[in-house]
Parts: sequence; C-alpha cells; structure tokens
Amino acid sequence: SGGSKLPGMGTLRSLWKPELPKALAAEADGLVIDLRSGTYQDLGPVPDALIATVLTEKPDGSRTVVSHFNKHHKGLLARALVISRAEPSDIKGVARVASKAGLRVEIASDRELIILTD
Repeated sequence: SGGSKLPGMGTLRSLWKPELPKALAAEADGLVIDLRSGTYQDLGPVPDALIATVLTEKPDGSRTVVSHFNKHHKGLLARALVISRAEPSDIKGVARVASKAGLRVEIASDRELIILTD
C-alpha cells in the first residue's frame, strides 16, 4: 500500500516521491484520467490529469467517500471509456461517455469528475 515501509529501505513514499512524478509526466500524452486512490496520486501526481472521485449519496443528500467499492466504480468508468467510440479530449467528454454508459456523474471542477452511487 501507499504507506508501506520496506525493511532497510524506508517508506514507499520516500522511495517513489522523488522519481515517480517525473516518470509519469514523461509518459503522459493527451488526456490522462488518473483512477488511482488519493494515496497513490500523492506519491506521483500527473500534471493536468483528470481525477475521478467516487461518492455515495445518501437519501438525505449527504455524500461520503466510497472506499470498499471505489475500484469497482472506477472500473466501470474505465470500461465505458474503452468500449466507447468517442474519444473525449476533456472532462465534459468523459462525463458524456460515463453518462451514456449509465453512470451518474458530476463535474466538480475542470479536473475532477464525481461518480455518484446510491
């Protein structure tokens, strides 16, 4: 996990943080949608990447972060993008693809897409 400590080597953060952002930036070409958890995003941010946040909306309208099924819902977004004929170039295009696939989404900012679950 992102908080792991390796015997005699320090934390994963101390090992990856200096190198990972450069490596990811070098590979980023075109639209990047970062589906990693916040811990891993912090280890190596991808400049200008879109991020997806999964929230559960309760009947009273309050929202909480989804932890257990987070990967499932992000996987549904990834699947929608892969099988779509559309080639989104921005967050609005990603939101359209997700919506057409039956996902409930909101654009929170120019870089954050919210996936809502019940």
